[in-house]
Amino acid sequence: LGDARPEKGFQHLPRLVSDLYPRYASRGLARFTFQSYFSITGGEPPLLLAKSLLQSWPADTVKLVDRPLSGEEYKEMLQAGDLVLIPYDRDNYYARSSGILVEALVAGKPVVVPSATWMSLLLEPGNHEYRASLAGKAEKKKLVGRKELSECFRDKKRVKNPWVIPNGDRPVLSVPVPRGADHALFAFDLPAGSEGRFLSIVFHPRGAGKTRRPPVKATLGGFPGSHSYLLRVPPGTREVDIRLSCALETKRLVLENPSLCFLFAGKPLPLARAGASYEKPEELSCAVSEILDHFDHYSAAAREDAGNWSSFHNPDRLVALLAERRAEG
Repeated sequence: LGDARPEKGFQHLPRLVSDLYPRYASRGLARFTFQSYFSITGGEPPLLLAKSLLQSWPADTVKLVDRPLSGEEYKEMLQAGDLVLIPYDRDNYYARSSGILVEALVAGKPVVVPSATWMSLLLEPGNHEYRASLAGKAEKKKLVGRKELSECFRDKKRVKNPWVIPNGDRPVLSVPVPRGADHALFAFDLPAGSEGRFLSIVFHPRGAGKTRRPPVKATLGGFPGSHSYLLRVPPGTREVDIRLSCALETKRLVLENPSLCFLFAGKPLPLARAGASYEKPEELSCAVSEILDHFDHYSAAAREDAGNWSSFHNPDRLVALLAERRAEG
C-alpha cells in the first residue's frame, strides 16, 4: 500500500514473488496486490526495473494498482487483503511510525515488518506473551535456567558478569539439545534504562559429527522488560551454539533472567502472535511463508488484537495524552 519508493522496499517485491511462486502462488494459495505509482515523475531506475519485473507475472498472480487511491478505495484494498507487507528500510524507519501499519493492525490483518524498528517493537509484547504461554502450557519441556546457561559459555573466564555484554564482545554458548526437542525458546529481561538497546542473537544448530545447519539470526530488545525468540530445532540437532552481541548503536547490554526452554511439540508451532519480522530484505519471503503456513493462527490473533489497537491508536487518546503532558509542564 502507498507509493513506490526505495525506502518502502518496492524494489524487493520481484524477488519476494519469485521466492513464493512455486510453493504458494502456482498452487493458487497466494496472490499479490501492490500499489505501484511513483511519487517522483518518471520513477527511479531500481523501481522502474522492479515494476517491469512485476508486470511480467500473470495478472491473476500479481495485480499492480498504478495510481493513488481515494480514501474509500484504499479502505477496500486494505480490507480485501489477508496479509499486509511492510518491507521498509530499517535504517530509514528505525524510529519512524507507519500509518499503514497502524491501519493494518486496527483492521485485524497480520503484518510483516523489519526487525529492530518502531514497527516491530509494537508487536514484541504480544509476541512474548504468546511465546511464554506456549512454554507455560507445554506438557513436555526442559528449562535451562540462568545458572546452567552460564556454564555453557565457551569462554570459561566469563564468571563474574557473564551476562553483561559490552559492544564488540561476542560470547558464544554451546547448549546440548535434549533428544526429541523440536523448538527452543530463548528469553531474557532488559533492565530499566535499556531504551533503544538491542541484542543480536545468532543460533547455530549442530547435528551429529558437529554438522552445522543454517544459522538463524534475530534482533531483540529496544525497551526495558521481557523479550523472547522462538525457533524451530531441526531433527537430529545435538547442540545449539548461541552467539550474543550488541546490535545497531548499542554500547552495552545487561541481560537479566536469561533462560532457554526446549519444547517437544511434535509439530511446527507458529513462531509469533499476529505478525512476523525479518532481518534483511532477502528474508522477506521467509517471514511471509511463516504467516502463510500458519495463517489461521496469525489471522485469528490479528482479529482478536484489532480492538486493542483501535483503542490505542485514535485521535481522542492522542488529544488526551497531549493535554496531560501540557498540564504536567
